Amino acid sequence: MGSFDIFIIIVYFGLLIIIGSIVSKQVHTNKDALAGGEGFGIFTAAVGRTANMAGGPATVGNTTYGYQSGLGGSWFAISNIIGMWVAAPFAPRMYRAMKRKDSITIGGYIGNRFGKFPKIFAGITNFLAYTGFVASNILATGTVLRLILGWDFKTSMIITAVIVTIYTLSGGLKSVFQINIIQVAIMILGFAGILMPLSIKAVGGWSVLMSSIPDAFRDFGAMGWGTIIGTIIIPTALTGFTTQAGFIGIASSKNLDVTWKSTLLGGVFYIFIAIPVIFVGMSAFLLFPEANAQQILAISIVKILPTGLIGVLVASVISATMSTAASCALNAVTCFSKDVLEPLRGKKLDDKSGLRLTRILIVIISLIATLFAVLLPDVIELLLIGYSLAAGGLLVPVFATMFWKRATNSGIIAAMLGGGISYLILESVIKVSWPPLFLSIPLSLALVIIVSFMTEPQELEKYAPYFEDSWAKYTSATEK
Repeated sequence: MGSFDIFIIIVYFGLLIIIGSIVSKQVHTNKDALAGGEGFGIFTAAVGRTANMAGGPATVGNTTYGYQSGLGGSWFAISNIIGMWVAAPFAPRMYRAMKRKDSITIGGYIGNRFGKFPKIFAGITNFLAYTGFVASNILATGTVLRLILGWDFKTSMIITAVIVTIYTLSGGLKSVFQINIIQVAIMILGFAGILMPLSIKAVGGWSVLMSSIPDAFRDFGAMGWGTIIGTIIIPTALTGFTTQAGFIGIASSKNLDVTWKSTLLGGVFYIFIAIPVIFVGMSAFLLFPEANAQQILAISIVKILPTGLIGVLVASVISATMSTAASCALNAVTCFSKDVLEPLRGKKLDDKSGLRLTRILIVIISLIATLFAVLLPDVIELLLIGYSLAAGGLLVPVFATMFWKRATNSGIIAAMLGGGISYLILESVIKVSWPPLFLSIPLSLALVIIVSFMTEPQELEKYAPYFEDSWAKYTSATEK
């Protein structure tokens, strides 16, 4: 790797800090920091959604899947695209309810209707999960910098964490989304415009690639459709309804049209990041058949690209991991401050105090994630328990909040605990070979129905903001 490549990376790091500093002058309130102020337009919002998804799993992970499974390995990427597109039709309905209740979080969306416990449950599970995601993306960035640049592993992670913290701290969501525009552009240029074409060229072209790979690599269903649908598509595609990323994307949209259009466009942008690396992995299978599959993206960059382009691709990879780390850090802060601290305190902070708390939490969470990544990487899996609890415990409550007027506080609490705990036990304790959602979702659904019918229905004012006909009835009654 030449000095010019290192120069590109240093300039890139410096650019991120400069942009964060410039955008910080536009941040005057806690709403600016957590939800982008008055909201983003279609393009910026779409880029933000893409960047949140395009981390280590979308780049390093999908290259490995392509190397190991060929086209069949693309289902992880395809499922994320499906997830964004499936969520789009629901976005306007969620946007109306969130604006009526002045909410920007998944806990607020559920808790404003069903009370403190559901809000705190959603907040804690998402806080733990996103802190784990920050740590895992810092770890992924450190791995790439060590393999390609030869930097010390721990030093690489610390540098990554410091840069992410500085520009996230400076401008909050505004800074993260503005920087995401540059990062997503670099990712698309690097993966779709440079690495994929040169990787395919290195094996002799498209026809040689497709004729030389094993037959199983050309079979989209090689893993078995039951596994693909149950283990990959369903769990991955539904995460937009159980994690904060989907909700902040809606809350930070400028208007109703932006919510669904940006979600669709975000899926399109994601295609040009996650799909090209599948073909990079397939090409690498022919070029480097004995390589370490987990390191194949870094190996491909170093072995295939000339000096100068290596720096661009390193910037592309760290754009993916750092943009996701920054988004996840803000999601963790938002969930903890809004869904855990506020309900426990019993009142909202004033705007100045809220902004100060947000900045303190950004530093604390980034520090915790870095310590786990550097000193206790095995602990990251414990943080991701929050993801398991959210996956099993929040899906049914979110849809019940959205579509069922008869749902009650007790029914939602039972659904959260039953679905979340069952998912966690099946995944982490029993370690079943089939998708835990196949049991946790029916159990959660049964609990919300049974317990809701056993308890008193809610009053109109509680569920009215979530239903257009009820909202019209409620506002008409209150105006009289």
